[in-house]
Amino acid sequence: MAGFTRSRWPVVGRDGEIDDALGLLNAGSRGLIIHGEAGVGKTTLANTLLKQLSAGPDSPHLVRLRTDAAVLSTPWTVFADVLDPVGGDSASLTHALGQLLRRFSGAGPVMLHLEDAHLLDVPSATALSELIQSTNVTVLATTRSEPGPPAPLVALWRAGFLNRLDLHPLDPAIVSDLVSQFLGGAVTQECSRRMWRTTGGNPLYLRELVLALLESQALGVVDGAWSWDGTGPPGKRIVDLVRHELTGLEAPVREVVDLVALGGTMPVERLAEAVTDEALRTVLDSGLLVLDQDDRTGRGLVRITHPIHAEAIRSLILPGQRRALFHRLSVPPEGTSDLNELFHRVNWALQCGIEPEPDQLLAATRAAAEVESAALTIRMADEALRRFDDPAIAAEILILRAEAHRFDGKTDDALGDLRAARNNLEHLGATPESKSLWVRLAELTADIQQYHQDDLEQALTTLDRASRRLPARCRSLRRRLRIGRLTRLGFAGKFAMCVPEIEQMRGDQSSDHPAGVQLVPVLALGYAQQGRLHDALRVCTEALTGWREEFNAFPWVHGEIRSAWFMTCLWLGDIQAAIEPPGARHATARYDEAVSQTGSGRYQAALGQWNQAIREYRGALSRFAARDPSGMAPLAWIGLAQACAAVGADDDARAARDQYLSLATRTTRAVETDCRHSLVQVAIALGEADAHDQACRLVDWSADQGLWLGALRAAHLALCSARSADQEVLLRDLQRLASRVDGPVPTALVEHGRALVNGDPEVLSYRVKELAELGVWVPVASQRVHLTPRQWEIANLVTHGLSNRQIAERLVLSVRTVDTHVGHIFARLSVRSRADLTRALTRAR
Repeated sequence: MAGFTRSRWPVVGRDGEIDDALGLLNAGSRGLIIHGEAGVGKTTLANTLLKQLSAGPDSPHLVRLRTDAAVLSTPWTVFADVLDPVGGDSASLTHALGQLLRRFSGAGPVMLHLEDAHLLDVPSATALSELIQSTNVTVLATTRSEPGPPAPLVALWRAGFLNRLDLHPLDPAIVSDLVSQFLGGAVTQECSRRMWRTTGGNPLYLRELVLALLESQALGVVDGAWSWDGTGPPGKRIVDLVRHELTGLEAPVREVVDLVALGGTMPVERLAEAVTDEALRTVLDSGLLVLDQDDRTGRGLVRITHPIHAEAIRSLILPGQRRALFHRLSVPPEGTSDLNELFHRVNWALQCGIEPEPDQLLAATRAAAEVESAALTIRMADEALRRFDDPAIAAEILILRAEAHRFDGKTDDALGDLRAARNNLEHLGATPESKSLWVRLAELTADIQQYHQDDLEQALTTLDRASRRLPARCRSLRRRLRIGRLTRLGFAGKFAMCVPEIEQMRGDQSSDHPAGVQLVPVLALGYAQQGRLHDALRVCTEALTGWREEFNAFPWVHGEIRSAWFMTCLWLGDIQAAIEPPGARHATARYDEAVSQTGSGRYQAALGQWNQAIREYRGALSRFAARDPSGMAPLAWIGLAQACAAVGADDDARAARDQYLSLATRTTRAVETDCRHSLVQVAIALGEADAHDQACRLVDWSADQGLWLGALRAAHLALCSARSADQEVLLRDLQRLASRVDGPVPTALVEHGRALVNGDPEVLSYRVKELAELGVWVPVASQRVHLTPRQWEIANLVTHGLSNRQIAERLVLSVRTVDTHVGHIFARLSVRSRADLTRALTRAR
């Protein structure tokens, strides 16, 4: 924890709000109200504005009005520093208002600053309103969302005398950046997003959470990036903040808060059965609770405003009160599948020593599995298995727990549960329920065999055996297993074996099956690797825009389709479209944060933002070190190798490449040509003697399998790394392959190759820039040039034709900073122009 203090906490992500606030203050109004929830950063923003406003020669005279609780306990005392003592009679109050008007009338520009203006009494707020309308005074005030500004200030805002700026919590990307800056290193996406979900993006709660996790050592560095192990208390300061928020609540009102903290998000009507409308309204007005709407059912829900509040509130509830409150809420209706209504109820009962209903315990286990919460599933399954001896139910619970163990990185535990489930199923007859469980057991076993044991053949054998044991009339289950077989072939890169059969199945409308949605990402990646990139986007678009309710049984597929869209767009050279897939993220879909962060690294690499790409890849790898259920870590390792090579970190590039090569047998081979392409790029950037031979072998390997996209990209690298005497022949090969691949990239690669053959430096520079705009980066050998990683990043962008202003925009730097870096790069390499820099960094052959 040493060195991580509150004073180090940075202000990140508020530049837009600062500009907006200054614009509103300079727009001719008489002041600004900064409006937002507690802890969102209103005071920090106000102080930043005051610092900037007081810097100029015409800055206003600043008068700070005290608004602490002690001062505001008596009307008018907010003005105590600028008034003589005021009595309580009407004559004294009238005299006081006159004093204020005389004090500020005719004076130069004055700015009144007051915090927590929502605490103002009505007389003081009325006096402030008179000042704003009658004198040369402007106001900068902060107010909470609940209960909001006092009526006199609201009237001024409506009349246009005052402007209002709503300050919102930070979004996930800003939280990630802020935490990364504070900790001084990469942060896993799963860690930053969990922090965002826990705090709702509230900067105050975020700061206290991070400090508490550091103190408890639940937050630490794993494989070069900060990761949260999922444990850790809310922290004493957070509990104290929440206790302060609860101070003064009457007992019936406090019980409302405690009920929702213990019971989780729940329908309003269930809570209304246990509390009065008055108490509920009081809590809602306080901002401690908020009303939501269920996306699927449209019913009203009530929840604790901040998840971190819920945890802190629960820590303040004594055991006897927990038990008493448990009996206040009605039992969730039969058939409820919402985790908050089921898990919280069961967990609450277990904490109180109350025996939960077996059916509720089973439903809670299923609900936890539905939202892919490994820890909750395992805990609920452990409790359920102690209470059920029915072999069918026990088998289902064991399969649910096995899947949770697999996603939690505990393969041996998963296999043990599967063996126990198989023993239970052996004692059952051939019932519809048992057949479905046999299929689920086979699918999970095949997942482990393929993605953890790298044994595709055994995985396929497992599915085939399961299919043979099913009667011919079980067409739906047999089709599901066939779909699973094709899916696994696709993720193993066996596109020639699976794409024709998938096309045939999709053309047979009579055999449509919800599980068929699993084939979409496989088909899309297969099409893309074969050069049919437009067809790949078409099938992704059809699936994402036509998502059906029954597809929710396969929650990971939605993310896989979006990933296929993402990669296809990058291969097409449409970088922006890659992060704008059709359709919204589905509410029930599941996304692996480490895989998502690997994609972020790939996106940053396409933009040439290599240092940011390195941070993203390291963050992903930190999480993969804890669990990697689909063997995706190698993708992050090879991406890291490429990014490190691009910034001249040669040793780090070699180390990352070695890690990739040691794990590559476990990776999904659906994008293997992309990984091998990165290997060749690394070899070229490191100046290795066999780089050209690697590129040629990749051309042959890709062409033999009909993977024309990989063959084309490898042929371009072969041309870039060839001797001048061989380039003419290689250019013809490149032209031939370009005709097999969709999109603008093939033409750009050919034109760049032609410029290399012709040797025209001006045309070559233009073609390099053209490729960079498509996200294609021509690797540059380091030539033992000593530059910092940031200088390498900027030098790469210079050699790819970007101006200093374009580089500044892309790397979120000032133009002056980029000018300085470019000057230092020129000095180190003893060059005088951008063309000289390109020649100095480009490996001559």
